[in-house]
Amino acid sequence: MHLDQFAQYGMLISVLIGLGPVLLAIALARRHRSSVLLAGTIETLHSPPMIYFNDGYWTPDRLGGGTWGIEDVLLCFSLGAGVWFAAIFAYRQQLATSIVWRTIVARLLAIALPTTALAFVFHWLGLTEMEVIVSVMLVTTVALGLLRPDLVRLSISAVLLYVPYYTAFLLVCGALLPGFFGIWSGSDLWGATFFGLPVDEIAFILAFAACYPLIVGIVLDARLRPRAEPVRP
Repeated sequence: MHLDQFAQYGMLISVLIGLGPVLLAIALARRHRSSVLLAGTIETLHSPPMIYFNDGYWTPDRLGGGTWGIEDVLLCFSLGAGVWFAAIFAYRQQLATSIVWRTIVARLLAIALPTTALAFVFHWLGLTEMEVIVSVMLVTTVALGLLRPDLVRLSISAVLLYVPYYTAFLLVCGALLPGFFGIWSGSDLWGATFFGLPVDEIAFILAFAACYPLIVGIVLDARLRPRAEPVRP
């Protein structure tokens, strides 16, 4: 059975293929497995708002024909877990996190409320869907980086590791799945592409890889111990 028979559901197929590396990352995370799973789970909270990107940014066919579906949930989980794993990979022996649910919820709300308000402001100013989300993430990155400069190295690690992986992964999907890049056919795209992949998507993953480790790091009260005092595996 050839992949082009399922080309209509390129988003779903790519997400399912991408779950393999995510599951491998979870397995390799060892004592940080809980934080990787939690990072993925937190990001699924952003899956319903992905409806906002329909038509203007992309036009994927979802299973069941709706405007939101399991593809969005799995994509967000993969992004959250993958970016956090990439962020902590080089520091996993030094990293300590704290999973306290009351603190997690309170800090998530403290970050979510002002960033949501900022998104509405950028939308009101006339920015496109991707311009809104990238702008919000850049502002958030600067603000949280100033608040916790010790976590900036996690952002740098995620950008250096995850952005090339994600870009290469989408390019491979584009080569395997006929019409895959047609998912990005919205009216508000910037127009430029990188081997068929819209640069908008690359800008998104750059901003997300820089921003999300700071969010998770603050929510989990992440601390990086000096190399002379590594955390026992």
